[in-house]
Amino acid sequence: MAYIWTFTLLDDAYFFLNRAKSMTDTPSAKRGKGRFIRSSVLFSWQALEEATKSRLKHLSPATMPKKFSEKLKLALTLQGTLQAFREADFYRHYKLRNDIIHVNHNAPDPAFSDAEEMFNYCKDMLQGLHPRDEILVTIDPI
Repeated sequence: MAYIWTFTLLDDAYFFLNRAKSMTDTPSAKRGKGRFIRSSVLFSWQALEEATKSRLKHLSPATMPKKFSEKLKLALTLQGTLQAFREADFYRHYKLRNDIIHVNHNAPDPAFSDAEEMFNYCKDMLQGLHPRDEILVTIDPI
C-alpha cells in the first residue's frame, strides 16, 4: 500500500523557492531574493535530515553512524535505494548548506539555480527514503 507523504519543511523550502523565483534581479530586490534563496536551501536540507532521522529512529544509538552522510546511506540502504546516493552530489549540496550555516564569507552567494538544485536533490533523496510512496509538496498562499 502506497502512502502520500508531506514534509512541512519541504513545503517551506518550496514556498521560499517560489518567492525567490517571483522576484526581479534589480538591486533593490537582491537582498530579499537572497534571503528567500538561503531559506529554501536550509529548509530543503532540514527536510532531508528530518526524514533520514525518522527512517532510522528504530535503530539503537550504538549502531547509529555519526556522520549525516553515513546516516543517509544507511537509511537508503534499508529502503533498497542506495543507488540514489551519489557521494559527489551529496558533498556539493552539503557544502552549499554549510556555507550558509557557517557564514563562509569566501563563498559566493547562492543563486536561484543553487536553491532549485538543492530542493530537487533533497526531494529526490526523500523519494529514495520512501520509494513506494508519493512525496507531495504543497504551497499555501500567503
